[in-house]
Amino acid sequence: TDNNIEVYLGDISESNIQDFKKEVLEEPFLKFVKSEKPAFLSEILTGQSIVSGTRSYGSVGFRAKRKDSHVVPVTGFVTAGHVVQKAGTYVYENESMSTPIGCAEISQTSGDTDAAFCYSMNGYTFSNHLYSDFLSVNPKLSSYLVNSKVAIRGRHSASTGYINSTYATSTFKWPSQGISVTLTGIVKMTCNSQSGDSGCIVYTPDDMNIAGTLIGGVTKSNPSYFMPASRTVEKYGLELY
Repeated sequence: TDNNIEVYLGDISESNIQDFKKEVLEEPFLKFVKSEKPAFLSEILTGQSIVSGTRSYGSVGFRAKRKDSHVVPVTGFVTAGHVVQKAGTYVYENESMSTPIGCAEISQTSGDTDAAFCYSMNGYTFSNHLYSDFLSVNPKLSSYLVNSKVAIRGRHSASTGYINSTYATSTFKWPSQGISVTLTGIVKMTCNSQSGDSGCIVYTPDDMNIAGTLIGGVTKSNPSYFMPASRTVEKYGLELY
């Protein structure tokens, strides 16, 4: 009927439809139609490297879906706002920039926020599996305190450290993006990070839950800072899955 929303899948077997309903959305108005093109091109891992259309380099933070004004929630991922600065900016898997894997829907780098949500494009999917590892994060928010153990996984770095402050203020400069900004209410930690790790996942290794996304370090070594995932989820109306 006219009230149906068509969902195109490469495989419309009952098991695949049930997987879609479990992982994405289950509503009576969905009509599943076989796609002529493969619905799955590549799975992007948590912490995997990305490059924006403005050639800013970073990493995938965590996957999420966002409803906002959408009838059906759109799936995608969170990364740093200073990596993907403006809504409408395409995001690519590598420097060839041939096919976008996503597009920024909302982004902010000011005040207490350095985060962007990018919706998926061209059949790309996003995974909770960590880049270059056999581990996966849980689609749950971490609870953490000062001295809690945290870890990062990004384009270059896989580092473990501890939280120094759960409400810190620091000034960051990213000359290549033309950004100099003071951020407040962010979390300070001892994990080492490098350029290109920005936006990568920060998690609590004891329970593998999601703590946030890396903002960066004032220097190439510690301390470094991250944006709390709880704030991003609430502010952007996201749901982990």
